[in-house]
Amino acid sequence: MELIEIIDIVCDEYNSRYLPPKYSEPKYNLFLSFSLKHMSMINRMLYLNRIVIPTQHKYWQETINSPKFDNSTPEKFMQSNIAHREWEHKLTYSLFQQEELIMHLRKLIDDCIALYCVAKQKFNDTGTPLESIGELINQIDKFSEFKAHLDYLKTVNNLSNSLKHSAVNPIYIRIGQNEPCVFTVSSKKDKNKNIIYNDMGISINDLIRNFNSCYKTFDAYLKE
Repeated sequence: MELIEIIDIVCDEYNSRYLPPKYSEPKYNLFLSFSLKHMSMINRMLYLNRIVIPTQHKYWQETINSPKFDNSTPEKFMQSNIAHREWEHKLTYSLFQQEELIMHLRKLIDDCIALYCVAKQKFNDTGTPLESIGELINQIDKFSEFKAHLDYLKTVNNLSNSLKHSAVNPIYIRIGQNEPCVFTVSSKKDKNKNIIYNDMGISINDLIRNFNSCYKTFDAYLKE
């Protein structure tokens, strides 16, 4: 199972020595505490690596095959019914953790964007830094250095929005055939006000692998 490649740690703990000392200057701390935001971001990655990502693989292994009902005797039927309920509970927990994973990945990217804008002093017309994936996607021509990651940014943005807004998702259950995956359904209305549903699916390994690539780009600019 892929894990997030965390750069700014020593002995599995955050270490600020990797952050250039210039970020203690006032101009980098007008909108946020640069070092505290950076530390919070790294701690979020550690949390995902220690708890959320490994648990996803565990739940996938335990839910990929649903238990069969055994009607041969009343006792065996009861036992198989209990096993099936336990399977349903694990599947539910897995889906909740997938939502948590997407939420954390989006938050990490939002934080990267905010720190990058402060580091490079690139602000909106209002004089404030960008602080969300959506803002970056809508202004990608001004941030050509991240165009290589545009498809991934759109994927995380769409996954996050569909999990937040689509009423279908709480009852939409699919399991990756060969590895843990995230599946969502998004919905929107066309010009005739007909509802159109769009399936999305991506492996968690691909999500993390692409996050690592994206984060390395952000981190390289922070460390200049």
